[in-house]
Amino acid sequence: MDQEGRPSARRERLWAFFELFALVGFVVAQPKLDILGKAPDFFLFRRAGRAEILVLVLVLAVTVLPALGLWLAELAAGRCTC
Repeated sequence: MDQEGRPSARRERLWAFFELFALVGFVVAQPKLDILGKAPDFFLFRRAGRAEILVLVLVLAVTVLPALGLWLAELAAGRCTC
């Protein structure tokens, strides 16, 4: 916190990233992970191979990358003094 009792700019930027991460998670990853959560034996019964498991990893990447991109765009817009 700074001298006036406000959170530091670094903490505010980090909090903005967490907010974006949560929103992207609700929009992108939650529907896909909800299906797997209701049927945890999905991979077992389908005899999932590497490809299916990599798809799950990609779902997690699809959650992180848009949030990171939006956060970086927000930081760039914040630095613009137009």
